[in-house]
Amino acid sequence: MTLTLLLPKKSGKGADLDIDEARQRNFERMISIVNAFSPRIIESLKRRMQACQQLLINHVNDIEYNDGRHIHWKRKDGSFGCFHIPSFEAMQSALEKLDKQALLTRGEVDQVLKALLNDTEEISHEDAKGYKWSELISILCESHVLE
Repeated sequence: MTLTLLLPKKSGKGADLDIDEARQRNFERMISIVNAFSPRIIESLKRRMQACQQLLINHVNDIEYNDGRHIHWKRKDGSFGCFHIPSFEAMQSALEKLDKQALLTRGEVDQVLKALLNDTEEISHEDAKGYKWSELISILCESHVLE
């Protein structure tokens, strides 16, 4: 089954005639949403950083490759694990920027998404400062793709 829907273009009352102004409002809204949830994001990032460090420490004797940026080890079950230094640095940078309410890079957004998705603790999905959790996830996903 295919459904085609033609949407009419309209430029009437309430339409954004100034695209730059609309983009600026959207950018400011994105910053506000991330800032509203930043305490939860920060705690999740801290837990992820700790977990990554602990994995590396646990497998220091199993390292098979280390070029100073990528560290790989083989687990007892034959699978592999890794510690990616640039990813860890992106988490550190994201923490600093979240404290300053600054814009995150794509790499930092990647690490925020990973932290939220892989958190070992249950994160509250409750609204924050008038924003929905789903808005945060949408903004992070858009930032990840569109940078």
